[in-house]
Amino acid sequence: MRLLGLLAVATLVASVLLANRGAHAGAWTLPAGRGQAIVTGTFQKADRYFDAQGRTIRGPDYRKFEATAFIEYGLTDTLTAILSPSLLSTRVAGPAPADYTGLGYTEIGARYRIVDRDGWIVSAQAIAAFPGPTNPLNPAEVCCTDKYADARLLIGKSFMLGRWPSFVDAQAAYRLRAGAASDEVRLDLTFGIRPLPQWLFLAQSFNVLATNGLAGGGLLGLLSGTRYHKVQVGAVWDFADNWSLQVAGVATLQGKNAPLERGLVSGLWYRF
Repeated sequence: MRLLGLLAVATLVASVLLANRGAHAGAWTLPAGRGQAIVTGTFQKADRYFDAQGRTIRGPDYRKFEATAFIEYGLTDTLTAILSPSLLSTRVAGPAPADYTGLGYTEIGARYRIVDRDGWIVSAQAIAAFPGPTNPLNPAEVCCTDKYADARLLIGKSFMLGRWPSFVDAQAAYRLRAGAASDEVRLDLTFGIRPLPQWLFLAQSFNVLATNGLAGGGLLGLLSGTRYHKVQVGAVWDFADNWSLQVAGVATLQGKNAPLERGLVSGLWYRF
């Protein structure tokens, strides 16, 4: 039972800490010499998680706060550089409580625009990530001690929904992770609509499928291994020419060996 408890803690923490990474940028690149910085604070908590059959069961109480700076800059009109450092504070309750406060992941990479035609954008992006935590035996650090590389294809389309400017952005990625953690397939979808000039509303879906399920039966094995499906809904208010505020709610809807989490996201955007 103690071993099962430790495994539950590890599964819970690993899934929660990785659930919100890589969700900031779309397929569009920035013009040469232009940039933007997005600083977000995310608070998440969970005390229930999905077991291997997708059933909801009780788990150790978990809380996390992450502050992330996502910075991108247009090196050329088709090539955008990306830098994203983060700070992390996590706490896991239980008979042997654990906590961590310090650096989180730092991501470095670039996005290259391949196609720009009739409102369609197709881009390729590559990211390398370097961890801050160093102790894989600490349940509060278990997810974040290994490097990873993320390669993804991004497709975006801008259009008018009635009189409202709108867009969709779809991303498919393969995340190669060092160490014992399983590689991941990531599928993200964003819909944005601007009913008022200063307001952008966003609905997003983030889906992570660990490749350890592939051994269970071809591509369909992705659905039998560790996975989770999250939604995030919020708004961005352009309160000044170069400044915006973001607020959103995020939740896990379904999964296997993953936490049932709830959280709030707030952000400050600056364009330069």
